[in-house]
Amino acid sequence: MIDAYAFGRDVSGNGAEFRRLFGVDADGAVLVRPDGHVAFRSRDAGRAPLQQLSAALAQILANPHIATDSEKEHTITAIHRPTLHHVNLKTTRLQEMIDWYSAVVGAEVMYRYDHAAWLSNDEANHRIALMAFPGFHDDPDAANRTGMHHTAFEYPSFEELNDTYLRLKEVGIEPEICLDHGLTLSYYYVDPDGNRVELQVDCLGDWEASSEWIRTSPDFQSDPIGAIVNPDLPAADLADGMAFEEIHRKARAAAYAPRLNPPAGPPAPDTLATRATQAFETGFAAATSHLSDAVLERTLGRGPGLRAIFTGMAKMYVPEVAEGFTGEILYELRRQDGTVRPWTMHIDPSSATPRAGTSQDPAVTLKLRVTDFIRISSGEADPGTMALDGRVEVTGDLMLAALMGPMFGRPLPEQTPGLSPRFQTA
Repeated sequence: MIDAYAFGRDVSGNGAEFRRLFGVDADGAVLVRPDGHVAFRSRDAGRAPLQQLSAALAQILANPHIATDSEKEHTITAIHRPTLHHVNLKTTRLQEMIDWYSAVVGAEVMYRYDHAAWLSNDEANHRIALMAFPGFHDDPDAANRTGMHHTAFEYPSFEELNDTYLRLKEVGIEPEICLDHGLTLSYYYVDPDGNRVELQVDCLGDWEASSEWIRTSPDFQSDPIGAIVNPDLPAADLADGMAFEEIHRKARAAAYAPRLNPPAGPPAPDTLATRATQAFETGFAAATSHLSDAVLERTLGRGPGLRAIFTGMAKMYVPEVAEGFTGEILYELRRQDGTVRPWTMHIDPSSATPRAGTSQDPAVTLKLRVTDFIRISSGEADPGTMALDGRVEVTGDLMLAALMGPMFGRPLPEQTPGLSPRFQTA
């Protein structure tokens, strides 16, 4: 069916746009189907445009299944897939960013001037563009806003990834967190502006195999985040001659989990105090499990209740798990009315001390509802599950955050899950 016909010189006040769109001049004529295909086009209809259009229409109606040249020319049969070429980052510290990407991924400056630079680490004209225009300013809340989470660079072998880790460690650049996702072993770094950069190796050896694995593996479906890895441990195994296939197997089994095993010792003595603690925990969980969030917030979610919970956590602190860490953990506990109650746990090599109020420089910040915090503290709720559901937000030292359960007396997990959808890195 023909939707319309028009002459190039007879399009009310819009002839130039019409001619540009359909490729005809002022003396041309064109027939257009409802789907936008040009069924007939004459670039010079001369003095008999209507006769030409009528003849073309008769031919098309007589042969409705014959594609016109224009249709063959314009029908799109496939999506052309471009290659990802570069990322462009805004910054307020141009030279520092240049130095960091040069050190981490071997990027070289292709060209720069006062307010921008273009860097490449392969044959492309550039892979990383940096803009430092006047008026840019740092966003103190950038980590909590939507946007790009990270960029990723892949090495052809674990040997190269490990060499890079050891080289960067010598100059003081260390990963924020390392994860074996199953399809990749990934080391995540943070550049001077707070952008995350993933350095990875394909664990299955090629993209075809890892693509099939991510689509069909029950292992990935049950744990899409993977196991946290202390990168010094696979580095030591590689130095001893272990093959990467075995390193990957150990990583997936959480054999490289960081600092999760305190020194073995005798079991806790069967004292009245120990029994009292166990009874308190059991009773606490039983008490919270049947209470609504409104009741929990009204009772335990206020000052005295929270103080009792944090004091109990401090008494359960296991210094061996923290391995000498000194610093503060900030809990931002959100009430139903939107107000936030901050609590800080100060950690030193031998003790933990809670206080109401915020921390100026926390190593880890946890943001969650006060009722979820109470249920996690009682053992009723699992923090990993809540994190995966988006109910716990973690920023800061993720390796330290992964230890917070055993640090405060929780059972050691067989495998440490990811902490938050904000860090569901793949």
